[in-house]
Amino acid sequence: MRLTSLLAQVLASTTLVSTTLVVACGGATVGVIDTEGRPVADDSRTPGTSYPTEPPLTPQAPPRTDAGQVDAQTDAGTGASCPKPGVLVRSGNDCSETWHLPCGIPADVHPEDGMSQEECNKVCGTGTPPFQYWGCNAYLQDDLPGPSFQCYTCVEGRRPQGYVDAPSEPTVAGWLAHAADLERVSIDAFQILRRELEHHDAPRDLVARAVRAEADEVRHAQVLGALALRAGATLTAIPVHHGPVRSLLDVALENAVEGCIRETYGALVAGYQADHATRTDVRRVMKQIYRDETTHAELAWSVHEWIMAQLSSVERAHVTSAMERAIEELALGAEHATPPELAGALGLPPAKDARRLVAGLGAQLWTPALAA
Repeated sequence: MRLTSLLAQVLASTTLVSTTLVVACGGATVGVIDTEGRPVADDSRTPGTSYPTEPPLTPQAPPRTDAGQVDAQTDAGTGASCPKPGVLVRSGNDCSETWHLPCGIPADVHPEDGMSQEECNKVCGTGTPPFQYWGCNAYLQDDLPGPSFQCYTCVEGRRPQGYVDAPSEPTVAGWLAHAADLERVSIDAFQILRRELEHHDAPRDLVARAVRAEADEVRHAQVLGALALRAGATLTAIPVHHGPVRSLLDVALENAVEGCIRETYGALVAGYQADHATRTDVRRVMKQIYRDETTHAELAWSVHEWIMAQLSSVERAHVTSAMERAIEELALGAEHATPPELAGALGLPPAKDARRLVAGLGAQLWTPALAA
């Protein structure tokens, strides 16, 4: 079955009962809380009830040392040893979550030097496995009781190696700017893929399809950028580094995760948006992006089939494990709700529909492919 037909079947089989926001994202969009600041699952909302979209900022800022760093060993206001884990205070529409550290920044974490994955594991979440964030930054705005960190949960589109999302504003304009930037770096991702396919003597058809995908991403970046500017956003354009050609295994790993899993899901979500966004310009744009991203996902699966035949059994098992982890991350992200003020305009699936989309792809595509 062609991927176009399969995605259409998954969309048709999903009970589409509510609207929410997305872009081609791994799905981590949250933001509904109760009156005490606790996250509320989308399915638990009471009809006719108005829920706040930002948590009340009740935590008090912990005491700071002379150097400006919060004492990691002292509980604010008590002086006692602090056993408190991180507190989720905000879940955004940009594939990020904001965590507050009641006990302060750990002594071995240095946000000013750039955050390593090990440091992110300590400040994002409760600090205990399983870790589900691939990057983080210090939260620099002054509307939260510091210290807090913005932690990244997913990626939209095909992200090139080494790319790290910049924090974005939790607004329609901010989301559109974030989406436009991810489409922009996808241009580089396909340029890199084309160069590496050529280096490894891939079939010319695969190289040609990568060239066409690059051109598609140019259009996507332009049109989403125009929507973002119209909404009042400011666009950024941090250049993407093109490193040396990688091994076939490294190419296979990136293509499997970013293409076969995330880009395939992203195409499906774009199709959902094309049906559910209340903004006609967003619906029109996402309809075209859905078609294009479906062909990009088909390319990813074609590349996957060609590369897997070149790898050893140990390498193939490594790729399969990476895909399984990516699917698990998408399933975790699908548990989150979308801020209602963004849901209607952008048309992202609510948690219950996001779960159905992930489950539908799992049953009809991913599980059979991984078992083959």
